[in-house]
Amino acid sequence: MVRRTLITALVVFTLFLGLLATPAEAASCKLTTGEQVECTCAGLEQITINLYKATCNVTGKPTMNCISVQGPAGPWRCDETLNYGYTYSTPTNDCTYNTAGAGRGAGGGSALSQVYAYEHSFSTGSCGAAWNRPPGSLAALIQFYRWSGSSWSLCRDSGWYYNNVSTWGWEVSWAFGSTPPCGAGYYHTAGFGSQFNGFSWRGGYRAADYLYISGISPLSVAGNSSVTSEPPPDRPMTASDLRVPALPLRAPTKVPAQHVPEGLSVRSIG
Repeated sequence: MVRRTLITALVVFTLFLGLLATPAEAASCKLTTGEQVECTCAGLEQITINLYKATCNVTGKPTMNCISVQGPAGPWRCDETLNYGYTYSTPTNDCTYNTAGAGRGAGGGSALSQVYAYEHSFSTGSCGAAWNRPPGSLAALIQFYRWSGSSWSLCRDSGWYYNNVSTWGWEVSWAFGSTPPCGAGYYHTAGFGSQFNGFSWRGGYRAADYLYISGISPLSVAGNSSVTSEPPPDRPMTASDLRVPALPLRAPTKVPAQHVPEGLSVRSIG
């Protein structure tokens, strides 16, 4: 009887491990260089009802962290470092979710900021339902910081970009080409995002882990890790390092025409 019980438990445990294991699936990945390529993704994990993460591989290139807003089949947006989570939530109303990403791109670095609007679901008791917001009600901003040797110094600031269509997700991404914008060094991405809920702006920021960016792209040179003799930062970026312009008191009734710097792109992801 004891032996039968042990065998049954072993079978159940084996089946459970099989459910946990996620086989690699063929998919489409957008790299930090802007390329859309075939890839294989595994380690699928659902973050929210609409948002998924996975690790993806392209032949001859390093493993990348990727996210999808269109379900577990992708397509996937891939960066070398990602940080994501709710920056605002209430037990009865709206919630804001932010993602920040960083990569070496074509050698000069790349940065990502995404903002998502959700409604609190009374049936599940969580922030689970995507909430479409009218134009001017979602805002995203990128700040790209470089380690000076003693502090994090602001290198590039995109300014706020507002959604120009009704959507629950809005993205700003910035590819800096083949040369780091403020010279070779360690860079942090701070991705800010906020939504206007009809009364006020709600949101915050996420900071992707820092990377050493030297002008060499590991996406084009297999196995290159951009190793440097420069000592790494002695601390991560904190809120006291940030310099963020304030949002308007209300959502703009008309989304203003905005100058888009070279390499920067905006799009709806909801």
